[in-house]
Amino acid sequence: MTTIFEELRDKLKKLEALYTGGATEGERAAAGAAKERLIKKLEEAKATDEIIEMNFYLRDVWQRKLFTALCRRYNLRPFRHYRQKYTTVVVKAPKAFINDILWPEFQEINKILSKYLEDSTDAIIKQEVHESTEEAEVISDSLQLEDLSKKVSEQELKNTLNGKLDRTIQQIHASKISRNNPCPCGSGKKYKKCCINKAGIKQFTSAG
Repeated sequence: MTTIFEELRDKLKKLEALYTGGATEGERAAAGAAKERLIKKLEEAKATDEIIEMNFYLRDVWQRKLFTALCRRYNLRPFRHYRQKYTTVVVKAPKAFINDILWPEFQEINKILSKYLEDSTDAIIKQEVHESTEEAEVISDSLQLEDLSKKVSEQELKNTLNGKLDRTIQQIHASKISRNNPCPCGSGKKYKKCCINKAGIKQFTSAG
């Protein structure tokens, strides 16, 4: 029975044959020799093609390991400049080689390895931890609902108090309080220095 790891190796060999030019069975069997020919062509390209220095930003440590290993496979020297972040890998090589071979091959291998790591992780979790490997479910936030309910209650209270204040003002209107009397709001100020200035009151007060 073929294991996941064996399937991975088979895919990587086929991928290697693709990028080193292997098409027939014989060429795929000689992928190693094809790789050596590709390295030789790379060395020749360094003398004629445009050499560029390109920065690659790789967040995951295993992606950096994969990319640096792929560079070294073709006798390239991956590095980063002083004070560059550890997520950066710099390569100096012919532009066409980077664009046509190095980066596309890395992306393909990265895709294969990502699938392998995901399948392997799911298999281990299902066997040793729990049968479900689904993400956590999304539910309504009860605290958020409580905050909303609280805001509604506060607004209702505010409306109630405003209603009571309106009724109090109406009572003030009806009583025609003298301007020099203490203000009924309890502030301790004279009525003319306090609530008399509220809209609609002045016209109902008596002179004083």
